[in-house]
Amino acid sequence: MMPIVTRLKPLPALAHSGDNAVFFAQVLRRHAQEVAAIRLDRSAIGLLAIALLVTIVAHILGRAVFGVGFCKT
Repeated sequence: MMPIVTRLKPLPALAHSGDNAVFFAQVLRRHAQEVAAIRLDRSAIGLLAIALLVTIVAHILGRAVFGVGFCKT
C-alpha cells in the first residue's frame, strides 16, 4: 500500500491546472469578440513561429541542464 503523502502528491498540480483552465475559459468567454477579430499577417505568423521555437528549445534545455520538466518522477 502506498503512503498517503505519495498518493496525494499530484493533487496540487492537478488543482493548479484546473484553475488555469477555468481562468482561460472565462477570459475567452469575456473577450470572444476581440479574439475572433484578430487577424494575423505573414510577419505575425513568423514571429509566433519563432516564439514557439524558442519556447520549445528552452524547455528542452531546461530538462537537459536541470533535469526538470513534465512527468518527472
